[in-house]
Amino acid sequence: MITRLYVDNFKTLVNFEINFEATSLLLGTNGSGKSSAFDVIHRMSRFINKEISLSETFFNSDLTKWMDKKVQTYELDIKTENGIYKYRLLVEFTDNRQKSRVKEEVLKLDDITLFSSKEGTANLYDDNGNLGANVLFDWTQSGVGAIQERDENRKLIYFKRFVENIVVVRPMPNLIQSVSQEEKSRLSLHMENFAAWYRYLVMENSSVIVDLSKELPESLPGFVTLNSVLSGEARVLKVEFRSSEKGKKQTYTFSSLSDGQKMIIAIYALIIGNKGKNASLFIDEPDNFISIDEIQPWLRLFIDDCGEGASLEQVVLISHHPEIIDYSALGIPIWFEREPESHTRIKHVGKGIVDSSKPLLTLSQTIARGLVE
Repeated sequence: MITRLYVDNFKTLVNFEINFEATSLLLGTNGSGKSSAFDVIHRMSRFINKEISLSETFFNSDLTKWMDKKVQTYELDIKTENGIYKYRLLVEFTDNRQKSRVKEEVLKLDDITLFSSKEGTANLYDDNGNLGANVLFDWTQSGVGAIQERDENRKLIYFKRFVENIVVVRPMPNLIQSVSQEEKSRLSLHMENFAAWYRYLVMENSSVIVDLSKELPESLPGFVTLNSVLSGEARVLKVEFRSSEKGKKQTYTFSSLSDGQKMIIAIYALIIGNKGKNASLFIDEPDNFISIDEIQPWLRLFIDDCGEGASLEQVVLISHHPEIIDYSALGIPIWFEREPESHTRIKHVGKGIVDSSKPLLTLSQTIARGLVE
């Protein structure tokens, strides 16, 4: 799982460091930097996976406005069965900050260097840290991402495969459509391609349909099944419900559902579909459009089966919902705060406060009253 993120000179994240647990909850006011931290993880994973180039990853507009530095620093620590991977990326903006390049990229496993590059020249290593070839690299791409699998670099490839299983989403159900022309192995940030991803998911593991049919009715009464149905050269995502009164079934296209129904189905599918993959999930405000009685069944879906050796590696949430904020099993929440035109700071907060003259306030009540210290 991802245990540490360090960022410097990205928006409000200046000399910023945060440590994650198997389940973590990020709290704070709007604009305090929570989504920016998720955004960095999302961009780094896509960059390492070679989905996007450096010019599509970090922009000069991301540089911290009140700083005069032209270098950004990004670090990611990942705890695995092999040990702790430490990835470091330095991005430099040149030509009056108009162009970007990889100034430095390093991957280590504990104390063993697996890859290092500096200003376009890379050193390749084997799994034991023995130096191999010295080669030129395109410094607009990830050198780690470009390395092909060989017998002597399996530890580096293991890191790449872990990064492939990092999922960052900020769901927007109104953007999700029913029709898909092809399968997609990765979800987009706003889950717009949910139909294409679900189509891929079912082809990979058809038991997901059964698991959804078992788990979802607790939060979505009457839900029967979610299927990707062939329609010409495309497929249409359809949902079947059963009437509680007459027992009759009715089928709807996914896009015809309410945003709340779309959201709860997408979130359940996200959790169930990533079980058994050692996935790290970062979900930004999953509680939008979801009612209070739908929250706890979804939380219980992963909270007891998350962590090292569990079916899910990690789930990190950003939320403003009192039901999620007060859910004790999520551990110690992390509070984000910042003054206007200043950088983000974080601290761990308790579950509530005691005032001798009043009953215990829950954490959500403490936040609502502005009493977080």
